Amino acid sequence: RALEAGADAFARKQDDVDLILARVAAMLRSAKASLPEQGASLLGPKRLLLVDDSANVLAELGALLRDDGYDVIAAASGEQALELLAVQAVDAVLLDVQMPGIGGLETCRRIKSAPSLRDIPVLLLTAFEGRASMLAGLEAGADDYVVKANGEVELLKARRVHAELHNSAMEAAEARAARELADSRAELLAALQQRNDALEQLNAELSRASSAKTAFLSTMSHELRTPLNAVIGFAQLMRDGAAGPVSDRQAEFCGHIHNAGQHLLSLVNDLLDMAKIEAGRVDLDIEPVELDELLRDALAIVQERARLNRIEMSFFGVGGHQRLCVDRRRLRQIIYNLLSNAAKFTPKGGSIRLEARRVPRARAREALPGFPNGRRSELPDSEHAEFVQISVTDNGIGIPPDGLDKLFQPFNQIRNVLTHKVEGTGLGLATVARLVQLHDGAVAVSSQPDKGSCFTCWLPWREPVIPDVILPDETGERPLALVIEHNEQAAALMQTQLKAAGFRVRHVASAEAALELAPHLRPELITLEVNLPGLDGWELLSRLKNLPGWAHIPVVVVSVDAGQEVALSLGASAVLHKPVSRKALSKELEMLGFKPTATRKFLVLAISDAPGDLQSLSAHLSQPGFSVLRATGGKEGIELARRHVPDLIVLDLLMAEVDGIGVVEALQRDPLTAAIPVIVVAASQLTPRDRELLNRHVQRATVNRETAAAAAAGGAP
Repeated sequence: RALEAGADAFARKQDDVDLILARVAAMLRSAKASLPEQGASLLGPKRLLLVDDSANVLAELGALLRDDGYDVIAAASGEQALELLAVQAVDAVLLDVQMPGIGGLETCRRIKSAPSLRDIPVLLLTAFEGRASMLAGLEAGADDYVVKANGEVELLKARRVHAELHNSAMEAAEARAARELADSRAELLAALQQRNDALEQLNAELSRASSAKTAFLSTMSHELRTPLNAVIGFAQLMRDGAAGPVSDRQAEFCGHIHNAGQHLLSLVNDLLDMAKIEAGRVDLDIEPVELDELLRDALAIVQERARLNRIEMSFFGVGGHQRLCVDRRRLRQIIYNLLSNAAKFTPKGGSIRLEARRVPRARAREALPGFPNGRRSELPDSEHAEFVQISVTDNGIGIPPDGLDKLFQPFNQIRNVLTHKVEGTGLGLATVARLVQLHDGAVAVSSQPDKGSCFTCWLPWREPVIPDVILPDETGERPLALVIEHNEQAAALMQTQLKAAGFRVRHVASAEAALELAPHLRPELITLEVNLPGLDGWELLSRLKNLPGWAHIPVVVVSVDAGQEVALSLGASAVLHKPVSRKALSKELEMLGFKPTATRKFLVLAISDAPGDLQSLSAHLSQPGFSVLRATGGKEGIELARRHVPDLIVLDLLMAEVDGIGVVEALQRDPLTAAIPVIVVAASQLTPRDRELLNRHVQRATVNRETAAAAAAGGAP
């Protein structure tokens, strides 16, 4: 009854204590055993191996177990059982003790000593209930035993075997499933970790390769541009007869050299741009730009080539002098590449249309202007609700459908059926896509063979916030004074008096505007009206004294009712009451150390990234009346120009990080430096595009460093 009630085993009170302990140890050993790597099917019937030398026991007990749903395999000896276990997985073994050949105890020992079999539950069948035989069976490794009997008792014992086997099989199956699940999970985790390690190693190798490629392209591009400019310049000089008379054939050959050099230079520039973009070395200089004016400038650069091929150029802008915040130089580069590409693939007598308009975000996200068939990039998520849509449409040769997918990828080239050859590096459109992406924009292309193509870009329409800065119309001598005054008449009077005292003057009408200028300006004197709209003068004075680089700048407080004690306690150097007389101002300036002098030197900023060239240029400029400030590279030059506001800038055109054109454009965009005269030193003849850009901004260009000094002397204010 105990077994039928679900007990796992039983012991009589009169049983030997050692026997009871041995049975308990066997049960615990069986319960804690780790399960085999292999086993019978978890989903099918539990498979049992029944081993007995009696054919009757095999038949009767086997039939009973099969009726209860077990899959029974019979073996008539220990040898046969071991052979079956070597090729067949089972869930439990029911083993007779008394058998000829290898007996049950030895068979049990061999099962429990085999690593692949030791965890299979083994139940011994014995006809003896003696203490010694039971201990021997348990010590051999059996998990439990059943005593054989006759009649009804035998049937009860058989059912007890069934209960034992069922419990053991279920426990074994559950444990094996857990083990297999854990092993499978461990294998998956190990494989995943191995793959992640491989991916990290691959990414590191790709990153190193990309960095090496970028460094190589950047270095080689810079090294190639210098001799290329010399080749182009001298070829043009020879063609024009500057080195002496040349024949028509010689002039033709020089023209070929010049044109080939120009083409190679454009390829080198494309490579350098792409290398910078891929290396993440392109930082956008966002500023307010009048869109239509910029688009017309880009159109003018391509106009000459279009005119030679009788290509009609048309422009439709947003109108109304509308301004948005973009990177001026990069947007011009985007439009120039699109227009140049259109001119390249448009036949003589064709047409190119440049159009810009403001559109909502929905159109910028979904539209495909131009032709029915095309591709576009995804618009990045952002807070911008409005965009400018700029399209360049031509009626040229068009692009086949299979050429659209890779059009904006680097080094993808399209054969020009007009010239029957592949032109360019395939980097122009790739550069366009990367620059637009940096602006949080999108690009698209649509085309139809023999009908034309339409290239479109969308850029966020960022409204400019422009500080209220009144620009001076001339550049005078140092030192520099900043006038903070909201009343126009009072500001004009103060500027006049300061200029008469030998100052250059910058004027702002609010405290907020002054704080915006602070990172870019280092005046030697500040005059401050305390009764300002918005942030008042007292608060501004307190903030100025806490700004890096501004704490020691003398501040002269100017007001109708300013208290001298309050002003001085907040850091003011002097207090003047309105109306300010010239005599009172001169007296305070003299007390602050600003004494008039007739021998004041002009400050010249020399910019070059080559130490030898910079030293040579500085030596030529170090003449009486000049003080030379040196900057190594364009980036440092821009910073020094904003900080010191020199009287004149002389810069090298060919520089690696920020070239001369980039410096000129940055200076022109900044109200603090826009009026400074600039002299460009070029080692060779300029490209037509560079000349077009410089003609808009630069006062004078010179060919060598010796003439730069003479130009500086003649052009200094």
